[in-house]
Amino acid sequence: MTLSTWLANDELFLRELREGHAWQMLPATFFTLAGLRVEVPALRERERQSQARQWSDTTDIVLNGWPIEVKSRREAFTSNIDYPYKTAFVDTVSGFEAKTTKPLAYVLVSRPTGAMLCLSVAKTRAVWKVVEKRDRVRDIDERFYVVGSRHLQPVGVLVDALKAT
Repeated sequence: MTLSTWLANDELFLRELREGHAWQMLPATFFTLAGLRVEVPALRERERQSQARQWSDTTDIVLNGWPIEVKSRREAFTSNIDYPYKTAFVDTVSGFEAKTTKPLAYVLVSRPTGAMLCLSVAKTRAVWKVVEKRDRVRDIDERFYVVGSRHLQPVGVLVDALKAT
C-alpha cells in the first residue's frame, strides 16, 4: 500500500482510531484510581483519514494538566525486562514533530497482557533514534522514533512523579 492508498483507506483509519481510543481507557482508569486528575478527550472522528493532520496537536489523556500519549501494542510484555525487543516504538516522527505541545510521557499498553509501561519524554528524548520500518497495519513505510526498551518504566513511576509536583 502506498501512502496515498493509506490516506484513502478511511475504513482502516476509523477502525484503528476507535480501537486506539478504547485502549486509552485502561491507563485512564488506572490513573484515576491512583488519585490523579484525568481527562480523556472525547473521540472526534473526521470524515476522512486525509484530514488527520488537522488533529495532529491533540492528546490522548491529560494527567494533572499534562498531555500523555497512549500507544497500545500487539506484543505481550509485563515489564521492560520481558519486553520482546531491544527497542520500543515511541511515535511516528511526523506525529511527534507535528505537536506544538509535546507530551510529558508515553504510556505503552500490551494488548495481550494489559500491562502498562511509561516513558518520560524529557528524560529520554536525547537517546531516541529514527528508524524507517514497515507499518504492518497500514502497510506503509514510516519513520519512527524508537528508544531502548531499558528506558521503559512501570507506570507507577509516572504516578509518583505527578503526585510529587
